[in-house]
Amino acid sequence: MKKINQVYKNFYTDTEYHTLSEYIEKFARHSFNYTKEYELGRYYGVIKDVWNTAVCIGNFPEDLLLKTQKFAEEHFGVKDLEIFDIIIIKYCNDFGFIPKLDPHKDGGTLKKYTIDYQYKANVDWGISVENDIFVLSNNEALTFIGTEQKHGRPDRIFSDNEYVENIFFQFIEKRKQNEQ
Repeated sequence: MKKINQVYKNFYTDTEYHTLSEYIEKFARHSFNYTKEYELGRYYGVIKDVWNTAVCIGNFPEDLLLKTQKFAEEHFGVKDLEIFDIIIIKYCNDFGFIPKLDPHKDGGTLKKYTIDYQYKANVDWGISVENDIFVLSNNEALTFIGTEQKHGRPDRIFSDNEYVENIFFQFIEKRKQNEQ
């Protein structure tokens, strides 16, 4: 049986990473839905949310989403997953931010299969999942079950110009038409 919590290197190809970078720079960063969250020390944007499309940045490259979805289905051994949400977060000390992510389990009643993808960072900031710490490099992804496994980040003081930017993909099992 495959281990649930794993780090995958070179998650996207160079071409796919370039496509993702163009998307982030052209759409995500300039969206009014990419906002500052002072209390959590971060920029935050919902790229896609199946239940609240009004707050979404949108336009995520479909080929990257399909690749990520197929990867999730294979890794977690669950057929027919669908995207629940995609969130982009950049932790830094801009505007007096104090980045933090206390240990928590994600909310909701649906089981969420999570891929935590490190898009870009210039500093290491580990991710704790249960009792393990995982340190990602750029273009690496960590897998876990966000609604079942406690996860967060250890306290860390960010210096000027230090940052960590991640994209979170959360998948759920497809619901039958009468369950929607």
